[in-house]
Amino acid sequence: SPLCKCGQELVLPVFVQPDEVVCNAPRNDVGHKSIDVAFSNDGIDWTNSLSYNYFPAIDVIDIFPSSLTVGVDVSIRISGVNFFDSLFCQLGQLSKAKAIVIDDKTMHCMFPPMTEPGNVKLDILWGETS
Repeated sequence: SPLCKCGQELVLPVFVQPDEVVCNAPRNDVGHKSIDVAFSNDGIDWTNSLSYNYFPAIDVIDIFPSSLTVGVDVSIRISGVNFFDSLFCQLGQLSKAKAIVIDDKTMHCMFPPMTEPGNVKLDILWGETS
């Protein structure tokens, strides 16, 4: 039967479409770790493995400033824990901006001016396609 191999652990895949499967990686409690993930239709012949990265959960403690002025470039400082390179910020519907990670507790995000007043959501994303 079909299987996913996540590191040394075997898990059952979930078929999304005939040519697409989801392998749910096992829980990781040890912080940053990389494992190899592979798929097999029969448990004997395996695909080439891909690397999967675990990262500790990000926790945001403070965002400064908490309000912005319309028509002025936006610079936001985010304080928290477990920040790492490859993070992006998204402010409302604006395009993503690469986060400037100072250390694992501080990062900055820069955006062009907001054009309209209102509440906006700040998202922290990982990777190019998040």
